[in-house]
Amino acid sequence: MDPTNGVKIETADGSLFVYKMDEILKSEKEEVSAVQETAPPKADSPSQLDLENVFKPYLKRNRPDLIFKGIDRTNGVKRTFFGQKIYEIEYDLLVEASEDIYISFGNPSSEKQTSGEFLIDFSYSKEATNTFTQLLEKGQRALFTGSVGFEETDNGWRHGDFIPQDYKIVSSDYMTAEMKKREAEERARTIARLKKELDWKRPDIGPIEFVTKHLRTDNMPLFGSAYSQYSLSKSSDYTGRNDVLQEIKNMFYPALMASNRHSEIQASDYDSAANKEVAEFVIQNAKFEFVETGYQCELAIKANIQGTYNDPKNIPFSYGLTIPGKSRSYEKKNSKRQALSSALSDLRTNLGNFVHKYKPITIELKKIVTNKRGKVEKVIFKKPEQFITTQRVKFVVLHPNNVTIEAGSSMEYNNTIGECLYKGEIFGDDIVCIVRGSKNKKSFAQYLDRTDGLIGVSQY
Repeated sequence: MDPTNGVKIETADGSLFVYKMDEILKSEKEEVSAVQETAPPKADSPSQLDLENVFKPYLKRNRPDLIFKGIDRTNGVKRTFFGQKIYEIEYDLLVEASEDIYISFGNPSSEKQTSGEFLIDFSYSKEATNTFTQLLEKGQRALFTGSVGFEETDNGWRHGDFIPQDYKIVSSDYMTAEMKKREAEERARTIARLKKELDWKRPDIGPIEFVTKHLRTDNMPLFGSAYSQYSLSKSSDYTGRNDVLQEIKNMFYPALMASNRHSEIQASDYDSAANKEVAEFVIQNAKFEFVETGYQCELAIKANIQGTYNDPKNIPFSYGLTIPGKSRSYEKKNSKRQALSSALSDLRTNLGNFVHKYKPITIELKKIVTNKRGKVEKVIFKKPEQFITTQRVKFVVLHPNNVTIEAGSSMEYNNTIGECLYKGEIFGDDIVCIVRGSKNKKSFAQYLDRTDGLIGVSQY
């Protein structure tokens, strides 16, 4: 305040106001006292933490082979003694042996085990003695009942000596009802925290557009080549994220092509083909489930395949199946992102298995090989230009005329000669399969000199 120039008022936000003296109607002086901080109100009775702090430090410091598992407040009595507030709490205390120890058991014939050093102050011995005779095995639990007194102080409640009254040996998974309740609450809080931490960290993306592809499969049994129209879409019931759809879309066609059974073609080639099918694949909901400390993911694609083969004979067909994908890592703190990656890997494998099973390959048999003793050992096939990428598959050997198919059913192989196992062995143009079992070896032995015209058909 300046009687000549007036009054300047600066507010807390830095704003400045200036007034002339003739604008001021009244001024007053107010005494402002310092703000007094008040201590938080005292609890009416000792808390659960106060009760735990009686035993936890004592056991950790003095009885390291006994693990504090929990304590229940079963009753409480409040008294005033010469003006001092006293609170006596009755408790159930649960402890567990971390190692084999010996305790003082009391009278074995008594229903109550109420005597000995163990009851007084949890004393025990690492070895059996005259006093400590009863073995408490690692993992076994003991339940104590007793009471402990608290006195009220300026800084809260202070405990006195604990007074055990009785104990009994209980099962290794024993918990009181209150302990179970608290454990469930703590678990729920932990799960909620982990779910939040392991949930998606990035915003979702916009809608996904799917594409249709036309593929040709060569070296098919009976029909030679098959032409397919493959489409991928999402179910009308799908409620998940778009980026999950994007991941499945990015994996889908590469997984089919990785089997080496398909070649991409133009739509016009498909339209003019004699043997063709429409394969519709629909992504169902991606399910995420929180298990233990992380997420698991389940994916599923429903497939519906319909078509007609016209060469060499007219065969309409239709079938459906579900191709699953499930995350495999159960012991880790999997985020939703990690669980999805694991499920996608499984789905990729199962899509390859689908191709190998429903798009079998026919290959020409070159020769049957025997060992030094003249026993059939291997079957050698001629490698076609397009061959499956799987490292392990069974082949059945038969005459081409014995491959049949009826309307609406799968291929059947009649009068098969034998089976052999391909385990990834390719030498030049030779595909090597191992013959196992005396029955197969005897069957192949009859065809050592007449392998012309025989074929092998893959069976996954």
